[in-house]
Amino acid sequence: MRKIWPSEANCSRVADLVKRLTLEEKIGFLVNSASRVSRLGIPKYEWWSQALHGVSYVGPGTHFNSVVPGASSFPQVILPAASFYASLFEAIGKVVSTEARAMYNVGLAGLTFWSPNVNIFQDPRWGRGQETPGEDPLLSSKYASGYVRGLQQSDDGSPDRLKVAACCKHYTAYDLDNWKGVDFS
Repeated sequence: MRKIWPSEANCSRVADLVKRLTLEEKIGFLVNSASRVSRLGIPKYEWWSQALHGVSYVGPGTHFNSVVPGASSFPQVILPAASFYASLFEAIGKVVSTEARAMYNVGLAGLTFWSPNVNIFQDPRWGRGQETPGEDPLLSSKYASGYVRGLQQSDDGSPDRLKVAACCKHYTAYDLDNWKGVDFS
């Protein structure tokens, strides 16, 4: 698997930017709706978009309209995972990221997506989670790495650029409402 590493120049730019931010400005970036920092030319940004099985209208970061009335919707994650066809996971991610990037280009989405859902669980109330690859750690890892690679890999294969950014969600303990006095919701 090819790793995507930031260039030294980009790391220097980020380090410089972080030094210029005040504590309040940094805190303003720790929420879904990140604040604008006018003095540094940083616009406000909405981080919350989802693409579990296609670019979703769920969340404030993605919008459909007459220019882009919808996006491809693939089956719930449990179904492609059940195929055990690992190259399919990356192929789906590539289609989703192409549509996501196109929506970004016309101002209807950001570049960050809460995807994939990597929660490993089986719930006694409804069985396996439809938005996850299931409870098998090996299959879940293959699904997650393939889907993330498909979402993030730029069309030209450049290791210095991301097509969109994936953020795996619900890593662990997500389905426990209250476990031994600890609230995970």
